[in-house]
Amino acid sequence: KVLQVVSATSTVSSNTTSTTYVASNLTASITPADAANKVLVLITSVARVSTTGTMYYTLYEDGVDIGGSVDNRGMGKIYHAASHMVDIPISLIHLASPASTSAVTYTLYYLADGSVTAECPPTNNMIQNIVLMEIAV
Repeated sequence: KVLQVVSATSTVSSNTTSTTYVASNLTASITPADAANKVLVLITSVARVSTTGTMYYTLYEDGVDIGGSVDNRGMGKIYHAASHMVDIPISLIHLASPASTSAVTYTLYYLADGSVTAECPPTNNMIQNIVLMEIAV
């Protein structure tokens, strides 16, 4: 049973050349009614890699990477093998177990692997969304 739904939208671009995860502008918070409940996180966004290279993305819960990252590999990646830029839609679905009745914040993070610029989203006014659903257990 879905107990509550929280959604947020961002149209503010961000970019990085960092090889460690940085926060995108896409974030939302939810306060679970019961610590046993789950939170279903749904994210849609657009990403761009400036040239041949890779961008990884993951999900953070209250500042902690919950994407199961091994060697910064995150929950997804975009590899671009051409010299021109391309915009690529990304989506992320994750069932989280926050074990809390306090506000929990979920944020999309990303990094650039190698000497590329990773953008998420690449330009202002590109809509990215996050939806959080509290699921009763």
